[in-house]
Amino acid sequence: MTVALRVGDELRPSSRLEVGQETIGALAACTHDDPWISVDRELAASGPFGMTIAHGFLTLSLCVPLLCEVAPLGPESTFLPFSVADLVPRVLLADEEAG
Repeated sequence: MTVALRVGDELRPSSRLEVGQETIGALAACTHDDPWISVDRELAASGPFGMTIAHGFLTLSLCVPLLCEVAPLGPESTFLPFSVADLVPRVLLADEEAG
């Protein structure tokens, strides 16, 4: 089922999603984004939150499955005025120009 969303529509809350250290560590390894506060349990225990935290790209990436849970999207749905396929050639061109 595809849901047509409009500006101002209210969505129901998604289910609770617990993010464990294994998930945080896997993203850090994948993206090479491994700040101490996310991956070093001992150091993070003495930090401002008292534990490791999920941040940045992990938090952002989890928005997609949670949004799809409350507003199922069909194959024609998009959040952007362009597709990811449109971005790839631009990224490659930027790399070539810089290189």
